[in-house]
Amino acid sequence: MTKKTMFACMAGIGLFLLFALVPGLAQERLGKAAVSDEELTQTARAHVKVMEIQENLQESLREAEPDYKKVMALQQAANEEMTRAVEEEGLDLQMYEKIIQTLEADADLKKEFMRKFEELQDK
Repeated sequence: MTKKTMFACMAGIGLFLLFALVPGLAQERLGKAAVSDEELTQTARAHVKVMEIQENLQESLREAEPDYKKVMALQQAANEEMTRAVEEEGLDLQMYEKIIQTLEADADLKKEFMRKFEELQDK
């Protein structure tokens, strides 16, 4: 495995560390009725922030690629920033992940989420 491949793998793993911090996070889904419009909006706002953090992380990782310690520090900082972004929107990580997982199983809810998400991205 080349260094470049190793760093790319580590970057991918780092993006998922946010959810690995909470045991069993991705295992439970909510029903559509269990997700309020307010929670869906909070999730969309948090997701916009999380996606921005991930994009910034990817750029930073490309610049830091040869430095393993710098890569790990960037990933840790991004995970902490993503956690704060979710919590600032009034959600805990478990609820955020449950709602994201529910979207995968509910096309109507996903459509509403995407409408909110795209609207927020355009601002």
